[in-house]
Amino acid sequence: MQCRLSLDDGAAAERGHPLVIDNDDSIPPSATRSKSGPGFTLVEMLVVIAIIGVLVALLLPAVQAARESARRTQCLNNLRQSGLATLQYHDVHGYFPLGRESPVSLVSRGPNVVNGFLTLILPYHEQAALEDRYDYEKGFDDPANEPIGNSYVAVYRCPSAPTGRAMEAYNLMRYSGQTGVRAQPTDYFGIRGIKDPAGQNSILSSRKSLRRVEDGLLNDETRVSIKRVTDGTSNTIVLFEEAGRPMHRIQGRPDREGTRSFLWQGPWAGNVAVNVHGYDRDDPIKSPGDCYINCNSHFGAFSYHRSLIHVMLADGSSRPIHDDIDPMTFVYLGRKSDGMIVQLD
Repeated sequence: MQCRLSLDDGAAAERGHPLVIDNDDSIPPSATRSKSGPGFTLVEMLVVIAIIGVLVALLLPAVQAARESARRTQCLNNLRQSGLATLQYHDVHGYFPLGRESPVSLVSRGPNVVNGFLTLILPYHEQAALEDRYDYEKGFDDPANEPIGNSYVAVYRCPSAPTGRAMEAYNLMRYSGQTGVRAQPTDYFGIRGIKDPAGQNSILSSRKSLRRVEDGLLNDETRVSIKRVTDGTSNTIVLFEEAGRPMHRIQGRPDREGTRSFLWQGPWAGNVAVNVHGYDRDDPIKSPGDCYINCNSHFGAFSYHRSLIHVMLADGSSRPIHDDIDPMTFVYLGRKSDGMIVQLD
C-alpha cells in the first residue's frame, strides 16, 4: 500500500490540523522503485554459444546418418519394386524380358533400333500411359521418343545418388551419327552376363562346345523362363545397383563424364542390361580383376552407400551385398545356370 501526501500537508500540520494520509492502492510498487538483476557478461554469452556449437557438431553426423538411412531404405525399395515388376512381366508372358532389344536380339526391329527392359515393365509400375506413348519401332534414342525417355521415373532412381542428372541417349548400334536426344538415367541394371576374375565371359554353351554364352538372367539373345534358372531363384540376381550415370566414378572418386562406350549404358529406356566386369584392385581402371563392387562404375556394380550395393534376387527378395563378398560368389550370383549354388547368409 502506498501513502500519498498532498502539497498542503506540512502547512496543515503547523496549524494544528490533523495530517491527512491518502491511501491509494492503485499505484503499483514498481511505479516508485525499480529493481534490476545481474545480466550475462560477454564471456558467459561466448561460453553458451560455444556449447551450442559443440552440441550442433555432435548432432549433425547423427542427423546426416539418419537421412542417409532413410534414402538407403527408399533406394532398396525402388530396386525391389522394379524387380517385382520384372517378375510380374514373367508371370504374364511366361518369360523374363530381354535385357535389351538390339540387332542381335530375336525380336530386332531394325539395324539401329534398341529398346530396354525397363520400358517393357512400365505398366507394372502403374506407368502404362507412359509406355503407350513409346514407339518401339524407333528405339530409345529416336527424337520421337525423347519426351518419354527424358521423363523422370522416380522408381528407377536411387535417392542416395546425385539429383538433377540427364545424359545423351547414345546408341552404340547407330554407327553413323547420333541425334543429340537427352534422356534420364537409371541407377538399376540387369545382368546380361558376368566375367570371372580372369575375364572369362559366362559359361560354355555345352560340354561339347567351346562357345561361351552370356548366362545372365536378362541377356539380349534368349528369353529366359524361371525353369531355366537352374541355380535357384534365391541364388540369381535380377537387378543390381550401378548408380550415378552419366558421371564415371572410380573407387568413389569422380573420373569424368563418361566416354561413348560408357554412355551406351544408362538411359532407363535403353541398354540397361550389362556385361559385368571385375577390375584390378590396385589399378581399378584395368579389367579383368576380382573387384566387382564400388571399384569402377563403368561395367562394375556401384552405389553411393558405404561399402555395399543392393541387389534384387529372382525369388522376389532384396538385400544388401557388401563389397568384401568373395568375388566368385558374386560371379555365381550373376549366372543363372552355371551349377554353382552359393549361400549368402
